[in-house]
Amino acid sequence: MRIIFIGCVIASALFQVRCKKTETASQPVTPTQIALQFTVENEILKFDTLGYYNAAGNNYSISNLIFYLSAFEFENTTGQIYKFNDVYLVDVKNKNNLNLSFTDLPAGTYKRVTFLIGLDSLHNLSNALPNTIENNNMAWPPAMGGGYHFIKLEGKFMDQNQMFGMAIHLGRNQNCVVINITQNISLKPEMNRINLSMNINEWFKNPHIYDLNIDGNFTMSDSAAMAKIKQNGSDVFTIN
Repeated sequence: MRIIFIGCVIASALFQVRCKKTETASQPVTPTQIALQFTVENEILKFDTLGYYNAAGNNYSISNLIFYLSAFEFENTTGQIYKFNDVYLVDVKNKNNLNLSFTDLPAGTYKRVTFLIGLDSLHNLSNALPNTIENNNMAWPPAMGGGYHFIKLEGKFMDQNQMFGMAIHLGRNQNCVVINITQNISLKPEMNRINLSMNINEWFKNPHIYDLNIDGNFTMSDSAAMAKIKQNGSDVFTIN
């Protein structure tokens, strides 16, 4: 599907491209909001807090978490699929980023939600997104294939009483993360809220135990490291 950016409305609070297309709905639509939440296991994420431990036993902190979400699909229990072409750039430190609005979903029960952490190949081209500071800061170097970073997960980790930097970055089309959540969600005619939670530790486990000392604390030029992180990312989000 060819996306045309002319005429899109850019909402700066969410840094989102609002070109949208959904299936035609015969019943009234309902306003729906996805509220993003971030945890390390059962603890609410706190930035610059050394003391989190991943499955490999690395003691780490998070200083920045910025990523794209795109290509949302909602499938109801009768098999109708409602697609959205919105591209959201989420900077977790900006509290205005953390609520995503969907106005064209009919009330009813949905059995599946699918979306990308990152961008599809039509959007993941250098300069394809609006020329904003936020999008430009996510640019992937042209010498490494161009396009955009899908996620920047940055911080520090401690090893043998020494502090090291950590930059878990994903880019390139093959490293786009597909999230597929199969779970019944009921949307009522009034305003609906869906809580979508990311567990940071899931990036470092299942199917791969990712050890920052062994697999690498900087992933950007390491295809094997990015492949592991991409695979681990498929279950970082849950609906609760």
